[in-house]
Parts: sequence; structure tokens; C-alpha cells
Amino acid sequence: MIRKKKRIPRWFTERQLAQLTDITFRLRRLNRKALSLLEHITFWRLSDKQFIDARESLELTVALMSSALRRRQQLVSSGREQEPSVIRLIFRSMGADEVAPLDNEPDDIPEPLRPNRAWNDELESLLEMVHKAEGVIEGNPRRGSAKELVAALARLTNLVLKQQHHLQELVSEEIPEIEVIYKRQGSGDAIGRSDE
Repeated sequence: MIRKKKRIPRWFTERQLAQLTDITFRLRRLNRKALSLLEHITFWRLSDKQFIDARESLELTVALMSSALRRRQQLVSSGREQEPSVIRLIFRSMGADEVAPLDNEPDDIPEPLRPNRAWNDELESLLEMVHKAEGVIEGNPRRGSAKELVAALARLTNLVLKQQHHLQELVSEEIPEIEVIYKRQGSGDAIGRSDE
């Protein structure tokens, strides 16, 4: 029997899962703060001082976001590399009306590693607002701090794209292939079943 199913190995310690939950919350909060700052820059008539303050706040937010994303990626990577302490195989017969457990989406994926549509939507909104903010800067390139803001927007765009890529990596991971070979006693022939 050969089974392939996309899912995330669950070899994370409780501490790692708590850290991932905290970092996920912090990263999403930073995304919302960046969105709010970009809306402020894009839609409000700011004085030069307010514009500089908003840019500096955005730069700080981007730096914190970068640190949180790196830490989250590191935790996910180290959790994937850990060997499980126990692997349990349970063999039982299934009734005709039962569905093979690997055919369903796994519901034992830890919360901070589950696909999150709301997070993806937030990232899309953030990219749209970056584009609008760039348009405002293009319309008034002589404004003080415009060059620094363009650099901050470039870093923010890069981080948002990295977050999207990171979330896609979590969804597309495959578990190792498991093959069960049945051998009859006294026979050199192996009888294998392949269920896909």
C-alpha cells in the first residue's frame, strides 16, 4: 500500500508550538500596523513632519516584521528536522462505508501551521496598499523623505512576498512515502497493494 498526502509533520515540542503561536500573532499584528500606516500615508494630507514620522514608524514596523518572520521560519525549520520520539502504526480493518484516514485533510496539524486564508487575504491587501502608496509618491516625488519611504516600501514588499512563500511552503509539504509489503509464509513472492 503506497500513500502520499500533503501535510506537515507534527514533530514540534509544546514550547515550539507556543512560540509559533505567539510569533504568528505578532507578525499578523505587524502586518495590520503596516497596512494602517500605509493608509495614513496614502489617504491623509500629511505635513512633512507627519510624513517623516509615518515613514520612521513604517521602517520600525518593517524591521520588527523581518525579525519575526525569520524567527518563525527558523522554528518551522527546526521542528521539521526533529525526529519524532514515537511513531505509532495502527492496523485495523475498515468497514465498506469508512474513508481511509489519509484521504481526509489532517486535522491534527497544529494551529500555527494550518493554512490560513485570512492571513493570505491580509497579505494581498497589504500588497495593494503598497502599490497605492507608491503611486502617491510617484505623484509627489519631491516630498521630503520620499526616497527613504520608497526603500521602506521595497523592504515591506519583499517581506510580504516572503510571508506568502512561507505560507505556501507549509501547505505543499509531503509526508514520507509509506509502503507496506505483505509476504506469504514460505513464499518468495511478495504481494503488494498500491492504493492511491
